[in-house]
Amino acid sequence: MPTATGLRISSVNGTAFLDNCPADILAAVGAQVKIYDASSRYLQGVIDVAGSSETLDSDLFSGLNFTSGWSVANATINDADSLTFKAIYGIVYKASILTIGALYKGSFDYTITSGTGTIQANADGYEIKLAKSSSGLYRTNLRTGFRVQMLSGTAPISGDITTMALQKVTAPSSSGVIIKDLSGNQNFISKDANFTYNAASYVYEILNVATASQSVFLRKIFQRGF
Repeated sequence: MPTATGLRISSVNGTAFLDNCPADILAAVGAQVKIYDASSRYLQGVIDVAGSSETLDSDLFSGLNFTSGWSVANATINDADSLTFKAIYGIVYKASILTIGALYKGSFDYTITSGTGTIQANADGYEIKLAKSSSGLYRTNLRTGFRVQMLSGTAPISGDITTMALQKVTAPSSSGVIIKDLSGNQNFISKDANFTYNAASYVYEILNVATASQSVFLRKIFQRGF
């Protein structure tokens, strides 16, 4: 079976799609596709139509202001975009703002103003992980909370967050396809609960694809009747 590298997956019910797809997936409208992770767990769905243009929800952190709606643990919010981490793994976080199974596009950057260390922005379970100078990074998310935290170094450290953006991708680009289930809903037919998202590559297979000659043959049969 062929391999897809850099495949992007949105598996949330109602917004299921694949993006950055190989050409044979793009050409297999009407067929089913199975995407396998390294442990042979898979997602399966019907390739409905090709995408036209990537669509993004509004930036979750537009007008970022840490002084409103954020909680802390071993950290201090200094002002709208500045933080001090009092201990290694200090965090500043928001609960229940992300959609499980959704594809997100994010960017993140910062400057250290005092002390030494590394700052990272991520979803609770690290499916989304935005390190310094991350730009246009795509990740499928499996947690609902989001945090900014000190990852390593010697506390305390302070930093100014210069860029932090996160947008849900709601429709694929022209290199993607909408996925539907057998009832015509924009869902996968089957989703293994332990499927590994955000892998560098996946093995896939396309099912029930008729060749051009088969299509002509079947069309003639239906035209003649049984």
